[in-house]
Amino acid sequence: MVTRPTLPAGELPTLLDLARQDLESLDDSPTDRLAVQARAATFPRLPGDPGAGFGHPISGTLAGLERLSAASLRAHWARFGQRGSVLGVVADADAQEVYELVAGLFADWQPGEDRPMPAHFQPGLRLHLPSATGEQTHLSLVAPGPGPRDPDWLPWQLALTALSGGSASRLFTRVREERGLAYEVSATPLVLGGEGFVSLYAGSTPANAPATLDVLLAELDVLSQGLSEAEFRRARTALTTGVVFGAESLRSRAYALTRDLALFGRVRPPGEVRAELSALTLGQVNAFLANYHPAEQITVVSLGPDAPDRTLAVSA
Repeated sequence: MVTRPTLPAGELPTLLDLARQDLESLDDSPTDRLAVQARAATFPRLPGDPGAGFGHPISGTLAGLERLSAASLRAHWARFGQRGSVLGVVADADAQEVYELVAGLFADWQPGEDRPMPAHFQPGLRLHLPSATGEQTHLSLVAPGPGPRDPDWLPWQLALTALSGGSASRLFTRVREERGLAYEVSATPLVLGGEGFVSLYAGSTPANAPATLDVLLAELDVLSQGLSEAEFRRARTALTTGVVFGAESLRSRAYALTRDLALFGRVRPPGEVRAELSALTLGQVNAFLANYHPAEQITVVSLGPDAPDRTLAVSA
């Protein structure tokens, strides 16, 4: 299935129907629809770019599905092959034996074409996607951050954990607990084209959406003032706990192996990550944050009955 797929033509109609159903389901899921359309607007496919862009739906597009055939799929496979594939194995087995087995089984893998895909971020974008039938206003905000191989990656990760890492985080406290503006609010790291970004989401009522947006922007703005000692300790404990529990799960460990190779270019032993977290200081995190101003370049895309801010252009 991996090295010599037959891609039978008889199965294609069923798979195309499933892909179309996935695309049609976006209309019933505002959060998924916003995720796709906000990504496409924030990281657009530039004219002349041979790639599909980072906003391309996983299931493709209706126009693209119409052009698919078993022959075109086979041609695609022959062109790109298995280049970039990573196999992570976590097992009670000798590493050399596993390597020899894998080398034998996959000896005929073909390299294929390898084409890096940069992320074309659009700073300052303001866009509203009308949704007359929706009862909520959904907000998607994206701003730049350090990449995985940047020395500030770890301080940034800790700062994001303090911003949105549980019931004691800033966003949860300010948006949900103190003002009751939104039930769901989050900020997560995003890596595209080797670059780092922070992606924020909040789902609010149309009436509360403007205030929710104001709080999100304000919390990003005050990040440059640094974290408190208590915030720093909570965030570092949370990250360390995640590393410890991840090392105890076979599935999480296998995922970490492949993720590390893709993002960092090497596998990081859990002990090494724990040591880096233990050595990280509040002064290092706050020194990074003093020069980090994500709100200056942030994009804002909303979906709902009304635009939460007059500066947002309304999509046709």
